[in-house]
Amino acid sequence: MYQYYKNIFETINAKNIIIIGSGLGVIPILALKKNMNIVVCDRYPLLARLSHGNVSKYALQNNLNMDSVKFINKDYYDMQFGEDIKEKFDVLLFDDFDNTLLETGIWDVITFFKNGFLTENAKILPGKVNIKCMAIEIPINNEFFNLSDLQKNLWSIRSKVFDIDGNDFIKLSGEEEAEIIDFTESCQSIHRKLTFQTIASGNWNACLYWYEICGKKQYELQYLDPKVIKKGDEIHVNLYMSQRKMRFVPEEGFKTKKSSLLTSWHLDMVNDSERNNAFQNAIFKKIQNSDEKIERVLDIGSGVGLLSMMAARANENIKVIACESSQSLSALSDEIIKYNGYSNQIYVENENILQLVMGKKVDLIICEVFATGLLGEGVLHFLKHAKSNFINDNGNILPKSGVIKGMLIEHRIADFDDINMSLANPYLWHPEYSTVDISSMQYKQLSEPFEIFEFDFNEPKLDTAEKTIRVDIIEDGVVSAIVFWFDLWLDDEIVLSTSPFSEKKLHWNQALLYLKEVMVKNNEELPLIAFHDGNNINFKLHLENIQKDTIIQTPRFDPQWLQQYFDIDKRYQDILSRVT
Repeated sequence: MYQYYKNIFETINAKNIIIIGSGLGVIPILALKKNMNIVVCDRYPLLARLSHGNVSKYALQNNLNMDSVKFINKDYYDMQFGEDIKEKFDVLLFDDFDNTLLETGIWDVITFFKNGFLTENAKILPGKVNIKCMAIEIPINNEFFNLSDLQKNLWSIRSKVFDIDGNDFIKLSGEEEAEIIDFTESCQSIHRKLTFQTIASGNWNACLYWYEICGKKQYELQYLDPKVIKKGDEIHVNLYMSQRKMRFVPEEGFKTKKSSLLTSWHLDMVNDSERNNAFQNAIFKKIQNSDEKIERVLDIGSGVGLLSMMAARANENIKVIACESSQSLSALSDEIIKYNGYSNQIYVENENILQLVMGKKVDLIICEVFATGLLGEGVLHFLKHAKSNFINDNGNILPKSGVIKGMLIEHRIADFDDINMSLANPYLWHPEYSTVDISSMQYKQLSEPFEIFEFDFNEPKLDTAEKTIRVDIIEDGVVSAIVFWFDLWLDDEIVLSTSPFSEKKLHWNQALLYLKEVMVKNNEELPLIAFHDGNNINFKLHLENIQKDTIIQTPRFDPQWLQQYFDIDKRYQDILSRVT
């Protein structure tokens, strides 16, 4: 995107520019280098502050005059000509859009500025965006059981980012032009009927659409009700577009009730062949080759019933209690289990494991409720309770154990040519880890992988644990984050690893937690404190034992930001529950 904006400024001859969405300040700096009169508008206080800091720093380092730059941090619709903005502008350049393109309301904002803040022949950049689409099938890949019932539950309230290289899909049509959005024109509601000529037979359950803006191609996916089609068919879908949303609706409308959503991560898990094969092998090995006689099995967090069916398949005389707290998943798994012919062996219990009442105890507990950081879904609490209440004295738990490992890395916002972005790095810090695919990121490895915690699931403990690890540094750099992952031992031989160095990629990926930034040199030791409370794992550097002059910057974090994030997420979940 940087190169796109850089190229744009090489073609702009105007003197006055208004920028909507300040980003990290790169676009205002490009305008400053052209000696333009600049107004930068941003509705988000954090981005406005960060952008202002980066622009001021660049101007100071390069002897540029900041008098020609004005920053405005307020809601766009509250801006007034004559008060906030004194003159009209020849160029409007915007960067305030997300992956959906429209849902930030940027088209309305552009129209608002166009009607009061721009000259008659002003340029609006980017101007036009061409949106293309195709009909596709998102397959349910499972070699063991028929999971076709999941198709109708693939649905989301909004489009989702789609990785065409990392996700499995089947092209059912060629690409079609959906719409050309012209941001220089006022937004009008659009309804178009699109026609696809199919190039393959399959189960049409999604529309893939994409657009290119600011030099970046963005792919989005929207699920549809599944429909069986044949090669050569002509299929139709309605495109509805307003100033804030774009939706594809089947010609016959949506018919499936959306009361039983299947989240995208659940689909990733079901399609994870490495995970499924490992569990299949471990379950068969335990049930068929074990010295202990296994008659009853409890599956904790049974989801769509995949592991429960594996256990039933291993021995036709086994009885399985599939415990799943989600009502929609329980109902869906009941259908899948019946369809695959295991309803006489598997009983689905829609209950939280901590409230489950069960008579006869079981010989084996299967549990797969692991988050990216291993503990996040409360697995130790579940297993502790199940061990105390539901399993025979000589019973076992599968998986057997889990080991968390990690490494220290340098992961910072990269500079753009001569634009130093170091002021932005302190804002990366967050009190919780995020899920990442570290192989897709640019980073410098500053330590070898090291072991952090080991958990014996057959003897689950809820005690809080803390330890200091003295990490050997292997290269000069800036420690800014820890990447961690887990090895999940299903038994003594079968292991699933989310290590970034593993050749077998799993759906979990890795966890990333930012730390206070510290400069390090090769062959040094850095003290890292790791702790967990049985639910979550966290890390911090032992700053008291680190030279003060090597600590770069204090993280800029306001707890109110986190609360606002939780408030927004709660509103989204409330909307989702009403819609479904």
